[in-house]
Amino acid sequence: MRARLSVALLTAGGDAEIRKTVSCLRAQTIVGELELLIGAPRADDVRLCGDAVAAFAACRLLSVGDLQRTGDARAALFRAATGPVVVTAEDHCYPDRDWAESLVAAHVGPWTGVGPLVLNANPLTATSWADLLLGFGSFLARPTAVDSGSAPWHNTAYKREAVMACDAELPRLLGVEGLLQKELLRRGQRLRLEPRARVYHLNMSRWASFLAVQHHGARSYAAERARGWNALRRLTYVSAWPLIAGLRFGKGLRDARRVRAKRALPRAVPVVLGVGALVAGFGEALGYAFGAGRSAECKGRLEFGREALLWPGDRKALVGPAGAR
Repeated sequence: MRARLSVALLTAGGDAEIRKTVSCLRAQTIVGELELLIGAPRADDVRLCGDAVAAFAACRLLSVGDLQRTGDARAALFRAATGPVVVTAEDHCYPDRDWAESLVAAHVGPWTGVGPLVLNANPLTATSWADLLLGFGSFLARPTAVDSGSAPWHNTAYKREAVMACDAELPRLLGVEGLLQKELLRRGQRLRLEPRARVYHLNMSRWASFLAVQHHGARSYAAERARGWNALRRLTYVSAWPLIAGLRFGKGLRDARRVRAKRALPRAVPVVLGVGALVAGFGEALGYAFGAGRSAECKGRLEFGREALLWPGDRKALVGPAGAR
């Protein structure tokens, strides 16, 4: 049977790092219609046993080389996929059982990209909530499906044919996925948020890792966004960094109010949001002024082994799909 959905999963640390995500994928209601593509620096780094992957329509291990810049690796997995729809997955993001079925059903419609509703897998700390709100705030606590100008990075399912039309630019666009989405929208494609597809996302809760991911993520995004800009346009955005930080903070507060209508949040969330927004705003300014520097590589390292970047108390209060292990 040909796979209806290809799942592209990267790992820098071998099987232990992706075991929980693979367990959630194996529990999917349509697991027999999923193709699992696992990319690692070397395919020999992953030794999942037959029982762990036997239920999938297909499972392939690919050597993708250095993972410090993840765009090249994700592009390799997209090119290798055989399903008509491809979704990226993460070692720190755990889908509900009907996640895949909901994404496939939504793709019957005219949308090129369909993103899931995002939930907090480590909801104990204000730092975790601030990280989630700054990165995924638009995709929290949405009760109904809506057309959207964006979808969750690294967790959105795309019609493969439409993405492959960007082939020459694919590594750059998948490295900073917001740029891929902007390009698809520019081409007249549509994005959708589908709340029946739900994922639990593990967020930074140590201060050092939280601040690092805000800085390096914003700087690498700005550097890619500003490719081809003239000096005057770059200078305009650099000088506007306090406004950029303020916009990030304001959006985070609005998203927090929407979440708070459904559940309590730690009282320090606004303070941590403010600090994170300032760090991200300044990181954007550096990206516009001087390029990415080492931020793309630093951000790439922060993508993997997320549990080591959690406050120890968070590890005792993780939540996720039933049966995930």
